[in-house]
Amino acid sequence: RKTFYDVMEGNDEAAVGALTTPKGSFRLREGKGLFHFWNTANESTIIHEFAHYAHHNLFEMAQYVKPEYTSMYRGLIDSINSYLDVKKDQSVLSEHQLEKFAEAFETYLKDGSAPNSRLAKVFSLFKTWLSNIYKKIKLLR
Repeated sequence: RKTFYDVMEGNDEAAVGALTTPKGSFRLREGKGLFHFWNTANESTIIHEFAHYAHHNLFEMAQYVKPEYTSMYRGLIDSINSYLDVKKDQSVLSEHQLEKFAEAFETYLKDGSAPNSRLAKVFSLFKTWLSNIYKKIKLLR
């Protein structure tokens, strides 16, 4: 399934700017994830953009996991798709769907609440990923 990120990989600055007045963005370029932050960014921008990265990464990982993990990843993806009301014939997630997801993750980190228990499992995994990043940064000091 293509995502909005796949569409944006073409480095179309005009398309990014047309979405909203951006505070930040996560995009792919040549297979690498790039974060951009504008002077309008605030304290939650990095978390919001991390949610976009983690969402994309989950879909990527699901393609390459060992067979014994396939059902777990499929379940996480199904939870996301259900929350975002993704249609079976929908090949690209809309900006609205992606923003809804990122905003829900921000809320989860802020106060621990998720829209439903299935999404709480997804967000818990993302929180673990984020915690691991901070632990690795701390080790570099």
